[in-house]
Amino acid sequence: MRFEVGAAYTMGIGLPLLEAIRRKTDFENFHSYIDDFIAGGLLLYAAHAVTRGKRSGPVLLAVAWAVLCGGLYGSFFWQLERLA
Repeated sequence: MRFEVGAAYTMGIGLPLLEAIRRKTDFENFHSYIDDFIAGGLLLYAAHAVTRGKRSGPVLLAVAWAVLCGGLYGSFFWQLERLA
């Protein structure tokens, strides 16, 4: 298994799980954590598509990683602005 596929499985499971553990029962502002669940689902779907040998699998995997990076970008700079 290639690294990016294994990492997609790991991050696809880990992101939503760790976010749910971090939030515990505080799920009032769903828009602030839903991106982790969306990115995790996309990573799992894309990794499964690559594993099954679908022709669109590599493109889906690139899109899933791009969505994750885009979400992290906004979160990082929002926190920097909040601290300033």
